[in-house]
Amino acid sequence: MGSIPLRLQQPRKLVADPRPGIASALAASQPPTLVTFDVFDTLIWRRTLLPQDVFLSLSHHFPGIASWMRREAERVATFACRRVLRREPTLRDIYCLLPMSQAGEIAAEQRVCVANPHCHSAIQSLSRLGVRIAAISDMYLDAQEIRTLLDACGYPEMPIYSSATESCTKGDNGALFSAIWKRLGVRPSEVFHVGDNAHSDIAMANRLGAGTCHVSTPRATLFDACPSVPRARSAAETLFWGELAIRLHLHIADHGEAAASYGNAIRMLVQQRGTISQLSVDEAWREIQYCAEAVGDAEAGTRRAT
Repeated sequence: MGSIPLRLQQPRKLVADPRPGIASALAASQPPTLVTFDVFDTLIWRRTLLPQDVFLSLSHHFPGIASWMRREAERVATFACRRVLRREPTLRDIYCLLPMSQAGEIAAEQRVCVANPHCHSAIQSLSRLGVRIAAISDMYLDAQEIRTLLDACGYPEMPIYSSATESCTKGDNGALFSAIWKRLGVRPSEVFHVGDNAHSDIAMANRLGAGTCHVSTPRATLFDACPSVPRARSAAETLFWGELAIRLHLHIADHGEAAASYGNAIRMLVQQRGTISQLSVDEAWREIQYCAEAVGDAEAGTRRAT
């Protein structure tokens, strides 16, 4: 059996903004008829340092429920569903193990989720051009729960496919991709997928013959600038670092700068971690920009001296 050829016009590296890659694909001699997007870390960004940090806020609304309890419930539900029930887990499965309603988690997600402005703009442009679009996610949230979050982030109506609903995943040999493409009546060569996960979104779609665009994330940008950013200890702290990551990511994308230029400034904030809770994000961002400019001036002076 011959290997499946890859699309030649696909981007070869991570990008902050998928719009040039999508435009290039649409301008090709055989443009895609369907453009799909991953959901979390692609269409939607969480204003938290790490994805699981959203659970830190659950204890504020449900006393006695710690974030580790929510993570453990997900681990047990995932094991039981995949090994015993032979399907993908859902949010309902997870909350069968917890003494609280799953509606509280959806509300917590709504409070921290924001639209990726680059993807939001891309989808608006694709809609105006009449190009078919869809959202595809490996996620325990079902299609309706994801729709709630996308609606809150201002996205237009679009088909949504989730591993929780379809009971197969992108990462599992691309089974979710294949199932959706077959249902929609498109060939792999007619699809262009945008996502952040190197394996599930990029390698699997490529292996099946689709074009891809690999987008970077605010979290990765922050850790590129300063790998020593510590794990957040509270909901307030994770929101601080998460919001800062988004602003840094957008600033670097808009100005074509390197994340490393902000490393020293962010390390200074890490060293003063005890005062972070007393700073607003705006105050910290102004401080970071001031420090980064000072670092840049010092480095330029050193280069001139040598």
